[in-house]
Amino acid sequence: MEQSPSPLPEYDNPPLIEVVFGAQFRELEGLKAPHIGDFWDKIGRNEYPELKEMPPLAHIVEQYGKPSPKSPGMTVTTATLPPLARIFFVSKEQDRLIQLQKDRLLQNWRKLKKNGEYPRYERLFPQFVKSWDMFRRFVKDRDLGELEPDQYELTYVNHIECGSGWTDEHDIEEVFPWFKCRLDGEFLDVPEEVAWRRTYRLPDETGRLHIEMKKGLRVGERTPVLVLNLTARGFATGDLNDWFDLAHEWIVRSFADLAGPSIQKEVWRKRK
Repeated sequence: MEQSPSPLPEYDNPPLIEVVFGAQFRELEGLKAPHIGDFWDKIGRNEYPELKEMPPLAHIVEQYGKPSPKSPGMTVTTATLPPLARIFFVSKEQDRLIQLQKDRLLQNWRKLKKNGEYPRYERLFPQFVKSWDMFRRFVKDRDLGELEPDQYELTYVNHIECGSGWTDEHDIEEVFPWFKCRLDGEFLDVPEEVAWRRTYRLPDETGRLHIEMKKGLRVGERTPVLVLNLTARGFATGDLNDWFDLAHEWIVRSFADLAGPSIQKEVWRKRK
């Protein structure tokens, strides 16, 4: 996969609050509840001392060709048996977690402190690869079935707080110049709720980039925020590293395209 020659944009103070790496695979029928404790031992209960149960995520696969009317460009499958819960293994600091269900392994980094520093993709991605390799060996050693990946995913979640480049709906166009908040007519004023979505194809049919922007409130603080989610989903038969590097590049360059130059320079302190 060809990479763009120019350096990726970098920021000293990005609005990024969460990064999620994931690998989806054909459901492992052999993976049962008792194996959860075994895998917990494998990743280290001292490092991940907390366990939570969550509802499982749907199995989604990006497709090409003629899209279906209900879900353009992807297929969704559902289980016929009661699903095994999605398990969260939460780190001591609460800022990292590993998610496991019968058809998916995810690894998250979360910014929990206001002055917390984003560890950067170059540090986070090898941690996910380590967890993925550990899980592959675990599946093989326990004879749980054939591990057949069918999709990778990378998500960046950004929270742009009120007061950081915008104060009300009139200012959204300063943050995202492409978003026209006020219409040219004389009747409608700025909307009470804001939501926007676009989808782009990655090169060589290796997946799609899903971009969503909406206005919301930060949980707990009730602080108004603009939420910008960028999710790359897809698959390539070659090296896993190549796919995630491509996904990361598309997310970072798309983020720079979407945001206004003023907020990038003055608030997020863009380096290059």
